[in-house]
Amino acid sequence: MDQQRRGHRTITIEEHFAVAAVQEQTRRVAARTGVAPWGLFPDDIFTLLAETGAARIADLDASGVDVQLISLASPGIHTFDAATAAALARDVNDVAGELVRAHGGRIAAMAVVAPHAPDVAAAELERALGLGLTGLVVNGHVHGRYLDDPEFRPLLEAAAALHVPIFLHPRETPPGMDCYAEIPGFSGWITGVEESTHAMRIVRAGILDDHPELQFVLGHLGGGIPFVLPRLDNRYVEALGHGAEALAELPSHYFTHNFSYGTSGMLHEPQVRFCIDAVGVDRVLLATDYPLEDMLTATQAFERMALTAPEREAIASGNAERLWRL
Repeated sequence: MDQQRRGHRTITIEEHFAVAAVQEQTRRVAARTGVAPWGLFPDDIFTLLAETGAARIADLDASGVDVQLISLASPGIHTFDAATAAALARDVNDVAGELVRAHGGRIAAMAVVAPHAPDVAAAELERALGLGLTGLVVNGHVHGRYLDDPEFRPLLEAAAALHVPIFLHPRETPPGMDCYAEIPGFSGWITGVEESTHAMRIVRAGILDDHPELQFVLGHLGGGIPFVLPRLDNRYVEALGHGAEALAELPSHYFTHNFSYGTSGMLHEPQVRFCIDAVGVDRVLLATDYPLEDMLTATQAFERMALTAPEREAIASGNAERLWRL
C-alpha cells in the first residue's frame, strides 16, 4: 500500500542492522572467555540483520514503510573495552552513513558511540551527525553501569547541546539482576525490566532537571512505564516525607515530557490505546523491531487499529519527523 492510498507517511523507528566487524569482535570475546555473549547472533539472524540492500528495501515496499530508522543491534559495542568500542563505533557510523546516502531517503540511521569513553563519544556523536546520521542509540548498560553514572555526563551534555534524541535499547540484565535471566523464554519481560530500569535511573539522578531539553525514546511501549505512572508519583511523594532528595517535578512529568514510546513488539490495540491516553499521542511512535519481528504483520496490525486520522498520522510519521528531523 503506497503513501497516497494510506493517507499518511510511514516511518518505523526501532529497526536493526549488524556489521561484520562487531560480530567478529564478539566471536573473539566468546573464544577468549568461553562464554557466548548476548549479541553473538546465530548465522540466520545475522544474515537478516546484515542485509541492508535490495532485500531490505523490498521488505519496506511490501510492508508499506516509507522510511526505516535503523540502529545497531543490541548490545552492539557495549560489551567491549572502551578503546575497542570507540574504534568500532567509528566503523559502524561510517557504514551507517554510507547506507543513508545509498538509499535515497528510505533508510535513516542512529549513531552509536562508546559511552565508557565519554569525551571520545561526544566527539564521535558530532562526527556521526556530519555523516548524515540522526539521533543516538545506547544499547542498555555498559559493563553494569547506566547513563545515570556521572562518568557519562559529557556524552549527555553533548546530546543536549546537539539536540540529539537518545534511544535506550535494552539488552540482557546486568550483574545483580541475574534473577530475571532465570525465566527461560521470557525475554519479552526481561528486556522490559532492563530498559525501564535504565529510564528510571536517569530520572531519579536528576539528569532531566539539569538538561530539560533532553529527549529519550524507549521501545516496547516503555517496558510498562506508562502503566505505573500514578504509582511512581504516589511512592515518590511518600519518599519525600522520609527525607528523599526532591526532583523539580513529579516522576510522571519526565515520562510524559522527556520520553517517547515505540510500539515495537507491542502493536496490539488495547496497549497502544492505553499509551495514547496515558502519555499523549505525541509520545507514541510506530516501530516494528525488524528483522526480529515481522514488519508486514506489524504494519498491517497498525493499519487495522481504530485511530483517528490525526492519531494515525502522528504515530506513523509525525512524531518521528519531529524528534529525528526526518
